[in-house]
Amino acid sequence: MDDFKKILDSDNDVSKLLHPFFSKIPVDLEECDYPKTARLLFYLCKRIDFLKDGIFSAYQSNNIYSSQILLRVIIEHFLTTMYVQQRWEEDKNDQIGEEYYTYRTREEEIEYWEANFKIARFAKLDDLAETGKKLIYEKRFPYLKEMSRTKLKQRNWHFKVSEMIKYFIKDIDFSTIDKDEEIPGLDNLQYIRRFSQLGSYLHAGPLAEELTIIYEDDSKRHDKLYNSASSAFIMATSLKDLMFIVFWKMTGNQSYFDLSELIHSIDLPKDEQ
Repeated sequence: MDDFKKILDSDNDVSKLLHPFFSKIPVDLEECDYPKTARLLFYLCKRIDFLKDGIFSAYQSNNIYSSQILLRVIIEHFLTTMYVQQRWEEDKNDQIGEEYYTYRTREEEIEYWEANFKIARFAKLDDLAETGKKLIYEKRFPYLKEMSRTKLKQRNWHFKVSEMIKYFIKDIDFSTIDKDEEIPGLDNLQYIRRFSQLGSYLHAGPLAEELTIIYEDDSKRHDKLYNSASSAFIMATSLKDLMFIVFWKMTGNQSYFDLSELIHSIDLPKDEQ
């Protein structure tokens, strides 16, 4: 059997397990003590599924470039989910969900309006841009009177990939690590290199051109596409396994634990770096 067909079959097995429960999950999570964090984890997992499906489609259409762009994005979603989960495990409150839906929403909304003001300035409509900016900011963003743009960015800084990875390894004493010792969080360091390299695809960088030429060889391209699909499936499935354990802890609903056990029984391919 083709290796990619095995991934598709396993992915379908996971979907069949979850389909009867998925529509009920958001309602159940809204009633727990951590509604915003639970909602965030649930919808991050759903977004990762969309990205995973996109990588599968890229494999099937032999589209190496799109697969690498989507892989970069799915890694950031994966790390964000892991970070939110670990913050909740440590804090046992709804703070991380509140921060995400409050401060990240505010920053994204402001960035959208800033783009409109830039268009006006580029069109030499500086006075209109400044007048519009003042009116919009006073009406839509009254919280800026208490929190500057700089402070708002600082409130969101911990969601940057490098900062999340620093959080994962903050309690590791590297001077005492045995080379055969398994350290939770240490594996996340490999994402720094991987995330940086894939950024060239996302931002139209020169390294992406060089790598794309390398993968014009049919065998190398197939291996890269398969590894991307395999990585996407592993990230999506392992997060579901973990998230249902978290939802069980949040709600006390035994069915989440049972779902995690079922997902855990599905064989995952090896993640090739």
